[in-house]
Amino acid sequence: MKVMLKLKQGKLFLSVLLPLVGLIALYFLLKMSAGREITLYMLSAVSFVFAIYHFLILLRTRNFWYVLSMLFYIFLPLTLLPGSRNLTGIFGITTGVLIIFLFYMLFTRKIQFWNLEILELAARPVEESSDGFTPRPFPAGKAEYSRQDVIGISRFLAKHMIAFPYFKEEKVFLLISGNLLIHFLFLRKNYLKDTFVCFDDNSNLSVNISRKDYQKYREELTFDQLCNSLADLFRNFLELYQNGEKNRILEIIRSL
Repeated sequence: MKVMLKLKQGKLFLSVLLPLVGLIALYFLLKMSAGREITLYMLSAVSFVFAIYHFLILLRTRNFWYVLSMLFYIFLPLTLLPGSRNLTGIFGITTGVLIIFLFYMLFTRKIQFWNLEILELAARPVEESSDGFTPRPFPAGKAEYSRQDVIGISRFLAKHMIAFPYFKEEKVFLLISGNLLIHFLFLRKNYLKDTFVCFDDNSNLSVNISRKDYQKYREELTFDQLCNSLADLFRNFLELYQNGEKNRILEIIRSL
């Protein structure tokens, strides 16, 4: 039976495909207004910028797949640059192999932000539509865990781009908002206004849902129920991690 999604239709964003399409579009635009050699140099410069972008995410996530996407955006300009003609064949073959991996990663969703899926999973148990958004953190009860448990699952969730962690002296904040990219790219902002689940050293959970993320739902869901549901979802994730079933977390998220 098909389940009605509670989130509004999101825009498709693919961190590899869109830059690739952008490069192709830029090529044709430049070709109409500049010479071939200038066009290739400019495309190469843009490609290196994309390589840096993927390198920064690699530093944050330790996700092996970003090594391949970064290498693609390095080898692509090496194939294009006029000065590398003697090695064009080698670079071209390498780029061709890497682009096959890129499309494999896209279709298997190896590199994708999963914040929308988390928001959808949190909304599934919520039946009531009353008492809308409240701009405050919500105390969501307790859970059994050690700080090492939370650090471990935080790194796992960051690696798979499910949440971004901030480790504080007595708390760990797991950000799941639409602003994840800002944090992954070292463009730090005030995360206390974003959507997060917080674990403190006294086994207390608290939840904050930003107004921007709340407005992504099709209707006004009961805010307290939504926060409780989000906390329960992460309690479940934590329990699975503690039981050595961390891959089950990925299965739950990708089931959407």
